[in-house]
Amino acid sequence: MCVHVSDLAQPQCGLQTGTQGAFGKPQGPVARGRIGQVIMSIRTKLPNKKHVIDALLRAKCKFSGRQKIHSSKKWGFTKFNADEFEDMVAEKQLLPDSCGVKYIQSWPLMRASTMLPPLHTNQ
Repeated sequence: MCVHVSDLAQPQCGLQTGTQGAFGKPQGPVARGRIGQVIMSIRTKLPNKKHVIDALLRAKCKFSGRQKIHSSKKWGFTKFNADEFEDMVAEKQLLPDSCGVKYIQSWPLMRASTMLPPLHTNQ
């Protein structure tokens, strides 16, 4: 399960530094975000979903603007849907690869004679 926080408000301008060394003002470069851009993602087990959403509700108060929390339908950070993932692993269409997976296509085997032309012809 993957939970994302995305920015929905207009990007904030953080270039106004105010009085030199004033408390609460940014000192130097600031990060800029686009509308709809994912700010942070958390990958967790399904039983911990309630705790992750509670933590993100508290964390979004640290960012200016309006943020939205949404859960992904994908399995972890892969491109495969969670409801189909375990079936694909059982059918050996997906192989574990470090922190992700590799997709194995099920193409029929081609005969070697149809793939390559003969090298020598006896005439």
